[in-house]
Amino acid sequence: MPENDLRILHWLLTTNPGTVPGKFNSVVVWKRHNKEHLAPWSEPVDMAIAGGFLSNCPAYAFAVGYWTALHRLLPDLPKDPVPALCISKEKGVHPAHINCRLEKEGDAWSLSGTKYFVTCGQEADLMLVAASTGKSTDGKNQLRLVRVNKTQGGIKVKPLDKPLTILPEISHGQVEFSSVRVTRADILPDDGHIRYIKPFRTIEDLHVMAAISGYQMRIGQCFDWPRPVKEQLIALLATLRSIAGADYTAPETHIATAGATAAMQSFLESSAPCWEQVAPPLRSAWQRDKAILSIAAEARAKRLAAAWQRFT
Repeated sequence: MPENDLRILHWLLTTNPGTVPGKFNSVVVWKRHNKEHLAPWSEPVDMAIAGGFLSNCPAYAFAVGYWTALHRLLPDLPKDPVPALCISKEKGVHPAHINCRLEKEGDAWSLSGTKYFVTCGQEADLMLVAASTGKSTDGKNQLRLVRVNKTQGGIKVKPLDKPLTILPEISHGQVEFSSVRVTRADILPDDGHIRYIKPFRTIEDLHVMAAISGYQMRIGQCFDWPRPVKEQLIALLATLRSIAGADYTAPETHIATAGATAAMQSFLESSAPCWEQVAPPLRSAWQRDKAILSIAAEARAKRLAAAWQRFT
């Protein structure tokens, strides 16, 4: 790794953390407030780490990890709009269950359907929607990823019927698309599942862990955690940064990601006593929201097993 690749770690260790900033009205306000601090970082994973360090709660760290993962997946995404990936149907995210429809209408296309769980649905300006163009000759659902602006007609966002008990500072909503007009330029190339949806799971894991680790580094600096604890965190961040730049379709990347995930869980256990010296509101939020790192563990285990099969 070139020496300048560690610049983000130097920044973490030399930036005066001050105190953890106060509350913002929304994650969008937080993003606008920190725009100039995030601008120097061109690599999405560095922006995730910096954004986590600048966050005042785990939810905002998660959000910046999620956004930067989308920028790693789609490097040409504009920087300012808040993006959201719209995949899930009522039965889940399996390709066969995605029945949001993308249909040809004259010289344009029409997008219709409902997504039942969209992270940052209320805050998002730009939506990346998984949609079906029909069945292939072998009966498989043919998916494409479509880029639409929320200001377009025919898009309605609603809160979940049962709000999540974690990450309350960001929204998770249901989005309805009713005959949304789409041009050919709005339809991303290649198979939507293979090219975008499938790899995003690993990319998101890496960038969210990087952002959450950046947040923990801020907490550790503010509340004077022991140096050995912060050294573990810096080593974990260096590992995450290295893997985040790798080929995310390669099986060795999935195996390395699993190792980094295990290292993260080990760090969470060993650093748990340090949270006793953290201000109660911050400690309570962390105890509530750290569960986000354990979500989708079963899916990760399946990806890991499939990756190992490539070497047996």
